[in-house]
Amino acid sequence: MSKNTENTVPESIVNAIRAAAPVNWTKAQDLATEHGLKPRSVVQVCVRHGIPYEKQGRVSKTGAPVARKPELVAGIAENLGLEASALEGLEKASKEALQALLAWAVDYANEGEENEEENEKDNEEGNEG
Repeated sequence: MSKNTENTVPESIVNAIRAAAPVNWTKAQDLATEHGLKPRSVVQVCVRHGIPYEKQGRVSKTGAPVARKPELVAGIAENLGLEASALEGLEKASKEALQALLAWAVDYANEGEENEEENEKDNEEGNEG
């Protein structure tokens, strides 16, 4: 039988956790150290007692936010001035390939904007002369 955390955590500790609300993972670690608990026990107390707990955002192994393939495809389409439906099926490519293509598409879109600005300046100067 496993121990029931609700019964083993004194009300004074629950109140201390409640006073620290909203609790996130960093606060949970600090509270756990302070009260001799495990951080996951602090999170469990929050859940059971309705104390606001802010979940950690999902991150990849590198620490970057998790990017989903459909979001990458949508970003590629946006930077290339296409409808996402024009790239249907592209989400089946590897995530690394999609990330590389998105980086290229962003650079391509930025270069296009710079060229447009230069052309506008040239046209303004040409109209003045």
